[in-house]
Amino acid sequence: MSSTLRDLGDGLVLRCLRKSDLDSLEEHVKLVHGEWIDNIAQRLLDHYPKFSLEDNFVVIDTKVEKIVAYLCLLQRTFVLEGVEIPVGQMDIVGTHPDYRNRGLIRQLNELLEERAAHYKLQLLSIAGINYFYRQFGYEYASPMPMGLPIPTEAIPKLKEDEEEPITVEPVTKDTFPDYLACREKVNSFLDLYHEIGPEHFLFYSTGKLGEPESLRFFLVKEKDKVVGSFFFGKDFGNLIVKELWLENVQLVPPVLRFLKTKVQEYQCPLRIYPPSKPSLFPRIQRIAGARLSDSYAWYIRIPSIKQFLELISPVLEKRLACSEFKGVTDTLKLGCYREGFELVFRKGRLKMVNKLAIQEVKEMEVALPPLVVNQLLLGYRTITELQAIYPDVYCYSTKEGLVEVLFPKLRASITPSF
Repeated sequence: MSSTLRDLGDGLVLRCLRKSDLDSLEEHVKLVHGEWIDNIAQRLLDHYPKFSLEDNFVVIDTKVEKIVAYLCLLQRTFVLEGVEIPVGQMDIVGTHPDYRNRGLIRQLNELLEERAAHYKLQLLSIAGINYFYRQFGYEYASPMPMGLPIPTEAIPKLKEDEEEPITVEPVTKDTFPDYLACREKVNSFLDLYHEIGPEHFLFYSTGKLGEPESLRFFLVKEKDKVVGSFFFGKDFGNLIVKELWLENVQLVPPVLRFLKTKVQEYQCPLRIYPPSKPSLFPRIQRIAGARLSDSYAWYIRIPSIKQFLELISPVLEKRLACSEFKGVTDTLKLGCYREGFELVFRKGRLKMVNKLAIQEVKEMEVALPPLVVNQLLLGYRTITELQAIYPDVYCYSTKEGLVEVLFPKLRASITPSF
């Protein structure tokens, strides 16, 4: 991909990032996103797996030689019921206030999509602002809980004659594999999650707490046995705790007491995001004296529905095999008004996904508006829920059972966000 890509006129040039741009980029990111962001692009280039200068796109005002708009593409891996899905995440998106409303992000997004196609990414994601990314083909399609505030005064105190039954140890590069082993237990409760590996440790742990995605990982031990894990970071003025896994729900109060010491150290409120182990969060909610409020959601774009369905065919076949549709021979015509697809099943196997001619879209057995279909395919909402929300979602009664089995609601968590 050429480093100089497109002349936008009026002195603006669209191109990939160069090493000589890094100081200008740091200045731009701090101006757009806040002074608290410290050299995030350099840290990504130094430590993030499979990330290069050509994954960064900028608009330069050549009259003043500065970056006025920027975004980057990060490669991630989601795991959907055992199937790995290559994903690209649009991130650090922003335009200088003096250059907004000129369509610069749209121009940058076109380059990002070209790069995503080069990598053969099957999904694109972003944790973005309200509505904006719908115009680029994204839809809210995976949950993003906002966390539960925990008043420190509500955390049970240790009795005078008791000692803490656990120790909480910071994770190092050498013990990160132990954390990842615990994370497998976290993910065992999920249908869709973000996979990370040892190669991610330096990026997540580099830098001081409070920088974007600078995290601290911990192992919980009971007599030298690992019985839990979690990580925390600092975001929006809160100490946020995620991926909490504990072998025993009785360990929740001791862990909260440890976190109370960190609240005092960092002088910010505590907020815990839902752990995936079902038994933990009710206990945390009782201690907090509150319930989790409604969550936001991740934007997801599916560049090719046909390719995505073909990729997840093992998932669809497994769902059929565990249902009353085991061994089914049937077809399902799925449409989203602008395009349609025929899923052909033979003896419980997805033999092919055919893209249908536009004339056949009106004959679909299940139809959803463009983008809304993403919610169904990624298990954010079921067909029944979508029919209750959108008047232009419909499903033939003869196909409802099959659709419910093929596309159930998923337990999903795609943190960390990088």
